[in-house]
Amino acid sequence: TAPACDPAHKGGVYRVDPSTGAGSLAAGDLGQPNFVAVTPWDTLLVADDCTANTRLREVLASGQSSIWLDGIASANGLAFSPDASTLYVATTFVSPPAVWKVPLGPDHRPQTPIRWVTFADNSTPDGLAVDADGNVYVALNVLGEIRKIAPDGTVTPFARHTNTDASLVFGAGPGADPCSLYVTSLLSGDVYDVYVGVPGRALYSP
Repeated sequence: TAPACDPAHKGGVYRVDPSTGAGSLAAGDLGQPNFVAVTPWDTLLVADDCTANTRLREVLASGQSSIWLDGIASANGLAFSPDASTLYVATTFVSPPAVWKVPLGPDHRPQTPIRWVTFADNSTPDGLAVDADGNVYVALNVLGEIRKIAPDGTVTPFARHTNTDASLVFGAGPGADPCSLYVTSLLSGDVYDVYVGVPGRALYSP
């Protein structure tokens, strides 16, 4: 079911201490945040996929937030291209659902969004990740599929599960395979390891 935008909802982003696991509020009053991406300039972009929302918000280390982009409805998965010149955005509860490209200016400001690849209605694109070669991987969670989008826009099936794929990210850190996608499911507490064979784009570039 597509989430409604509840003006009373004041969701936030939490900071988790990796040594203790303790969480603290990093930024509040963000509506119904769903997906978070670290920018190459070391801030956060926050997506809210409720159907009436058209805004991506930027959060600074201080916790201050502002509207970074207004114009893409029901934004969900976010990831940058390897050269950090483009932000890819998956949209979920709109018709047709799509992956958008947002070119970036030299000052990190978004340029006019481009609807890049569209999918069938009710396929619900969700999480999104980019590899070091610039290929985009998007989870179509109702279909339980991951599609691969080449830099030229060619779409091919990549992986299929019986469970509903949601968020996905390339491995990073101790014990994780940097050439695999780690995929969550909406129907279970499982995390799937999907081998790609190419490392993911770095989460951010200092």
